[in-house]
Amino acid sequence: MDKKILAILAVAIVVVAGASVAFVMMDKNNDSDKPIDIVGHNVYLEIFGNANGDYRLDNDDVNIIQDFVDAKISEKDLIKVTDSDKKETHFLADANHDGKVTQEDVDYLKSVIDRSAKYIHFVDGYGHISKCPTKIDRIASEYLPNAEILSLFGLQDKIVAVDNAPYLLGDHYLMNMSADKRAAVVNMNSNSAPNYDLVAGKNPDIWMTFTDSVMKKRESGQTNAEVFSLNMNTFDADNIYASGCVKGVLLAGHLFNDTETSEKYVRWIVDLYDSIHEKTKDIADKDKPTVLYTMYAHYITTGDANKTLRVYTDTDPCYEATELAGGKNFVDSIKNLSSYPSSQGNSYQINIDYFADPAVKYDYLFCHSVKYQGNGLVVDAVPAQGYLCNDNTEFKTKQMALNEIGLFAGLEDDQCYITNSDYRNNAAGGLLLSAYMAITLHPDLFKDFDMQQIHQSYLDMLGYDYDLSKKGVFYYQYS
Repeated sequence: MDKKILAILAVAIVVVAGASVAFVMMDKNNDSDKPIDIVGHNVYLEIFGNANGDYRLDNDDVNIIQDFVDAKISEKDLIKVTDSDKKETHFLADANHDGKVTQEDVDYLKSVIDRSAKYIHFVDGYGHISKCPTKIDRIASEYLPNAEILSLFGLQDKIVAVDNAPYLLGDHYLMNMSADKRAAVVNMNSNSAPNYDLVAGKNPDIWMTFTDSVMKKRESGQTNAEVFSLNMNTFDADNIYASGCVKGVLLAGHLFNDTETSEKYVRWIVDLYDSIHEKTKDIADKDKPTVLYTMYAHYITTGDANKTLRVYTDTDPCYEATELAGGKNFVDSIKNLSSYPSSQGNSYQINIDYFADPAVKYDYLFCHSVKYQGNGLVVDAVPAQGYLCNDNTEFKTKQMALNEIGLFAGLEDDQCYITNSDYRNNAAGGLLLSAYMAITLHPDLFKDFDMQQIHQSYLDMLGYDYDLSKKGVFYYQYS
């Protein structure tokens, strides 16, 4: 069949079926103050002081805490949250997080709102009780999503340390730093085993992690920074408001004192989610193609003797993106899944012994590929890709060779795809990946979607001066 690369275009409109223009992502006049119904979706923004659980700290929260102090309401009227470490419950009304709700919390919340407080207390993206200074001058930032979020808030000049991936890819991810600030940034190398001495030499106020290494870094005794994770790249296909890409950026809006920007970002996320979900929510199960989503590199490129594959469980963005895009996950058909070992200790990645079972079929193979990894490695076997790559030859060649591997020899070319790490590991929580998968799995249903336009609008919102019509390699699409 004929094959061609979809040129990467600019602009920002996605059209939803049944509407003329349902999703205008980068219209400067589209700064609607429409409410973000986070509580209505059984989700709370877990900042201490946020007594009503919504996405803002304001007088409504002050009044609730005051009502409790004045005995007008009782504990049963207060929102409780549970941390992931000691599994203890905490009242969100406890603004200063001292274990009790008193008049001091009324006063402390007022000081948080006017930024005179020293710290904001919160539950981070992995459930750890955390605090962040209201005055932030120096930031240690791990991996791709944190660099993007700091660009969104115009804070890249505060970055003093990054891991190897954004360091090597800094011409894109750190483009909004001034030359002198960027020259002074140190490379901690691996975000799982960082060079603590280099980071300590920069004396960061906060350390934003990519994975759940928060407690490991806190307990290392090798940093004085306040360590926490926004957990931006997590995603819930059933409830977008429970996703890290929503909760994390709403939290960041308060930590960085720019809730207007965070709310605009969330509206973009929710609009994109809605535009996909509205098209896929009523697809009958029999009409959903089955997707085997695995990892590229040594899992599938070392010959037929190696039949161990990494697959993604229901807490991973690859799994959730497939669900939202109107697909079924092959991993759900694997018997005794819990008996397989996790990959690298992560419950969302499982290593399975693949065997050809004629009773188990799948319609598409997708392979997540990470050239610049969080452990500091650059993997030669993974095709060149991303914002600093302008030649698609290697990406195209390796994708077209997938069905030459014995495990996948029965598949046609247009059933096999490599997906780039940016679409899974960035701050959009897998939504860009889901949009691309939706276009691929249901081309007729999503014929009004343009992946490059969606992607460009994301970059424009983040403040990156980057033209996808001229550069970048993110996928190869058959026609």
